Amino acid sequence: MDMLEKNKKDQEVLNAALQAFVSRPRSPPPSALLPPEYLLQTVEEPILASVRSHIQPLFSQLRIELAEMLRTRNADIYNALWPKLGLTLRMIDTIQARINLGSAEAPPNAAASTE
Repeated sequence: MDMLEKNKKDQEVLNAALQAFVSRPRSPPPSALLPPEYLLQTVEEPILASVRSHIQPLFSQLRIELAEMLRTRNADIYNALWPKLGLTLRMIDTIQARINLGSAEAPPNAAASTE
């Protein structure tokens, strides 16, 4: 019987708690939500600062890597082209010297007639 009485008391306590919960006035609705513009204005600067602080080192490293890559590529191109260009320049100098030598040896009448 003790158990039956204990269960009855527990049930009465639970019923009283349920009645108290049901009879209490509803809580007021939450205050008006913050406007999105205010939220954006509030969080924009900290977010931008955080993004800048995280992205800036990445861009700096990328810049260093690109500069090194360009330096290497330019050196490769220079090493590949300069021997050919040097030979071409020597040939042009030789041709120019022969033309100048030929025009210096030609008689003045021959130079005037070719022009």
